[in-house]
Amino acid sequence: MSERFFLLTGCSSGGKSTLLDALAATGVCTVEEPGRRVVAGGVDPYETPARFAEACIACALEDWQGSPRDATVVFDRGILDAVSALIAMGSADESHLDLIATHRYAPATVFAPPWPEIYVRDGARRHGLEAAVEEYERLLEHHRAWGYRPTVLPKADVATRLAWMQAVIEEERP
Repeated sequence: MSERFFLLTGCSSGGKSTLLDALAATGVCTVEEPGRRVVAGGVDPYETPARFAEACIACALEDWQGSPRDATVVFDRGILDAVSALIAMGSADESHLDLIATHRYAPATVFAPPWPEIYVRDGARRHGLEAAVEEYERLLEHHRAWGYRPTVLPKADVATRLAWMQAVIEEERP
C-alpha cells in the first residue's frame, strides 16, 4: 500500500480534472485519468466496454507502479474505478480482485459528487447525468466494501476545493 497515493474519483464531470490541474500547479504530483488516455488510444468505451475497462486497468496499474513512492501522488481515477466497472458488467475475476488487495491507495478516497450545474457531455463522455450518478453510487459502495473511507468534495469553487483536498492530504500523511 502507498499511503501517499490519493485517489480522486466520483461522478463524471464533477470537476476532478480541474482540481487535479490546481493541485499540479501547487507542485503536487498528479496522474491523469486512464479512461481519457485509453479513449485517445482508440478504445471506445461504448462499443467495447469490457475491453475499455481492461485497458484502463492496465493503464492505471502502470501509473500506480511507475509513481514515486516518496512523493504525494493524486490519481484522477485509477485501478479501483476500472475493476468496479468490470464487476458491474459481470466480467471481473479473481485477478482483478487481487489488484484491489495488492495495489492500495490512501485510506481516504476523495469523491467528486454529482453536480448537475457543471455536468457536460463531450466526445469522450457521451453518457448522461443519470448514468454518471449510478456509477458514483456504485463506486461509493465498492470503495467502502474494499476498506476505503470515501470523503466527498464540497460543491465549491476551485480554490475552496483545492484547500479542502490539501487538508485531506495533510490529515492522511503517514
